[in-house]
Amino acid sequence: MEDRDIHILYYNPFGIGFLWNNIPKKLKIQLVFRDLNLELEKSELELFRELIEDASINYSKCHKCQNPENCRSILLVTPLTGLSLVVSTNELKAIKDLIEGVLFNWNLQDLLDDLIF
Repeated sequence: MEDRDIHILYYNPFGIGFLWNNIPKKLKIQLVFRDLNLELEKSELELFRELIEDASINYSKCHKCQNPENCRSILLVTPLTGLSLVVSTNELKAIKDLIEGVLFNWNLQDLLDDLIF
C-alpha cells in the first residue's frame, strides 16, 4: 500500500509500520501504535521482537483481574534506552504481529530491490 508521503510495510488494527518516501536511504522504520511513534533501525526492530518474546515467556498472569488478557501487567522493555512500556497480553500479541509483519515485508522489499538493482 502506498501513500504520497509514506510506504506502508504492514499494519494491523493496533498499529502501523512505514517508511518515509522522501528519505533516500530508508534505514529507519516508523512504528506507530497506541500513543507512540518509535523510529527504529532494522536491528532495533529485530531486538524488539526478541524482547517481546522474552516478555511473553517471563510473564506471570495477573490472577486478581476479571479480564487478565486486557490487564496491563507486562513490563515490555524496548530497544530504546530508558523506554519501557506497560502492556496487556492482547497488546503484546498485537505488537508482536506488527513487528513480525513489518520485518517480513521490509526484508522482502530489500530482497526485491537487490534482485532488481
